[in-house]
Amino acid sequence: MQKLKVWEDVLDETLDMQVAPELGDVINKTAHKIYTEPEEFFKRTYFTDSMVQILDKLLNTLSGKERHNLFLIYSLFGGGKTHTILTIYHAISNPDSLTDEIILKDYPEEKKEKIKNIGIKLKILQNQNIKILPIYGKGKLGQPSNPLNFGAYEVKTLWGYIGHCLGKYSIVENDDKNLTVPTIETIRELLKGNRVVFLVDEIVHYIDNLYNSGNEDDRRYAKNICKFFDALCTALIGTDSIMVLTLPMEKDGEKVEKGYNKEIVLSLHRAVERVGGAELYSPLRTEGISGGEIVEILKKRILHFF
Repeated sequence: MQKLKVWEDVLDETLDMQVAPELGDVINKTAHKIYTEPEEFFKRTYFTDSMVQILDKLLNTLSGKERHNLFLIYSLFGGGKTHTILTIYHAISNPDSLTDEIILKDYPEEKKEKIKNIGIKLKILQNQNIKILPIYGKGKLGQPSNPLNFGAYEVKTLWGYIGHCLGKYSIVENDDKNLTVPTIETIRELLKGNRVVFLVDEIVHYIDNLYNSGNEDDRRYAKNICKFFDALCTALIGTDSIMVLTLPMEKDGEKVEKGYNKEIVLSLHRAVERVGGAELYSPLRTEGISGGEIVEILKKRILHFF
């Protein structure tokens, strides 16, 4: 007979100050292994219906079967935005973990098969020019007053950073140096030959800091970032590339998470919605007499069989 046991990390006092995982720390491998190692992450992660739906549609787009290019994940603090982003990151980077029987054993058979099939299909796509491009707003993305130095050139803008990550900086070099928004055609040229998955988290933090900078060029550049996201969203439509963007807000935009600039949040929201075709997701279902998915999330995070 199997017995339940509390995960050791739940009782680890050194993790008490880490309220939520950060995308940048996971990418840089500085977070705890329960976030950086896919098997450990998924052993403690409950695949919500939203996560499964996003992964399924993302897979269909990458394989050219459908076109779901924009995913907006919204919630207030603790609602699962970053956890959903990390689920996508680990699923694409390590699809074998989605077929691990130990990870899948507690799910209903139908959901288990869906997750496993997604893992199998993502595995097939692994060697087909799929590029995961994380954009972490609390990390180093470059800005006019503090550019990123790559030796041959310096990056001052978000579009310059994207061009660098895709090995095509020369395409946006002039726009990067002049802080001007690249055209839709220019952005499509960046995407050509790749299937890019943009994982955008905490971008409001980045923009807000620029608006509050003492540097005039930083403030001027900040005004162009929402325009860039508008152009990027338009450029993505009809391609095999995808953007997943998190915003700290409720679905209708009436309430924005405390500490965030509401005007910036709503500007980004409008930039995505204006294009049309954006998929809007709350990370978890909370309705139902049993507490929706929250109960399953807590069970998976706190307890395991031994």
